[in-house]
Amino acid sequence: MGMRLLQAVLFLPGLLIGLTLHEFAHAWSASLLGDDFARRQGRVSLNPLRHLSALGTLALLVLPFGWGKPVPVNLYNFRRPKWDYLLTSLAGPAANLFVVGLCFLLMLATRHCYRYGPLAEPFLLVGHYGLMMVALINVLLAVLNLLPIPPLDGSKIWPCLIPGLKPSFGRRTVWVFIILLIVLLQTGRLDTVVRTVIEGVLHWMPASDSEALDHLRAQGTKAHEDGEYAEAERSFTAALAMNPWSGECLSGRAAAREKLGNLNGALEDVSRAIELRRFDPEYREWRAGLYEALNRKDEAVGDWELAELLHGDPGAFAALEAGRRANRGVLDKLKVALPKVEFSGAPLSDALQFVRDVAELDVEVDWEALAAEKVYRETPVTANLRDVTVREALKAFLGSAREGEPIRYGVADGKVIIPAPGGGPPSAE
Repeated sequence: MGMRLLQAVLFLPGLLIGLTLHEFAHAWSASLLGDDFARRQGRVSLNPLRHLSALGTLALLVLPFGWGKPVPVNLYNFRRPKWDYLLTSLAGPAANLFVVGLCFLLMLATRHCYRYGPLAEPFLLVGHYGLMMVALINVLLAVLNLLPIPPLDGSKIWPCLIPGLKPSFGRRTVWVFIILLIVLLQTGRLDTVVRTVIEGVLHWMPASDSEALDHLRAQGTKAHEDGEYAEAERSFTAALAMNPWSGECLSGRAAAREKLGNLNGALEDVSRAIELRRFDPEYREWRAGLYEALNRKDEAVGDWELAELLHGDPGAFAALEAGRRANRGVLDKLKVALPKVEFSGAPLSDALQFVRDVAELDVEVDWEALAAEKVYRETPVTANLRDVTVREALKAFLGSAREGEPIRYGVADGKVIIPAPGGGPPSAE
């Protein structure tokens, strides 16, 4: 029952659209050709409730199949009964094929699911495969309705084309054919027809980039397993050209590049993968190993420490990363260019307030610690500078406040700390 319910949920949008437009097309075409019987019953409408059959909808929960309410047609109202009846009967399958064509056009817009960034990717993927399901259901509705089995449209179409066939059957006979159709579907007797139709439609259907990406990723993985590292790198590079945010493809290409001796290229890919998977310690360890191979010991130590922190306490790592991001924001503000700075004997407190205002920086000053070094709020500073950064102006202020050894500052917790804790260098950020 659970699988049937899932099938019903997947089929419902396509069937709702397909059955509604199918029956609407019958009613509308009959009305255009002179028979307004269906129009008087409110069937020339795109409201699904006017076309759905209670039994046909219920069958969807039990069978992989459903149907709508047949549109009543009075042949005596047609000007050319046989020809107009044929056109009215063909209108339903034609409407389903129209839906298929419209889905194909919309799928051309959703196929490039990675083009608009990682946020749009899942929506485009869902939209693309949703359109694919609607198209498949509608093409099946069109094809199955051409079968010469009552009450399907084919039982009305073929008698109009082949002399000698009768286009109508009694109500009891119709139910016999409905049961026969259900048996054929349930026992798989129509599987060949269904499979052929689906395969044909899938062949011409606009494929999603996700399918091409999966193919390239599998190709690259197999090439790597076979020791064909250059081929693996090419496959993953092609995949990344399609989706630059694929962590699997980045790690696959990094592994291939590492085997080929391109350590800098591997390092670049692993670093990009870390941006996507910040809380994965294995990527940190991988990058630490690459740093060591490139003799960049300090950076390797940093990654080993972060990996160990991730293994033990991801929460502490997240807090550390948040602090680092805040500090990077401070460092960016310290790089802001100033055209001209002139201070001649102004108090140090005014100079530091100038830094706060110009760069919008949070500057924390421990005046008691400075007083121990005989530097006070009123200590005069002198700086006549042109075309400098906030960082250079700050160094000039702190350098002129004390002769000999300059006051050191640091960056921590998203703000400038004066003096720097631990006695760091003048640029102790």
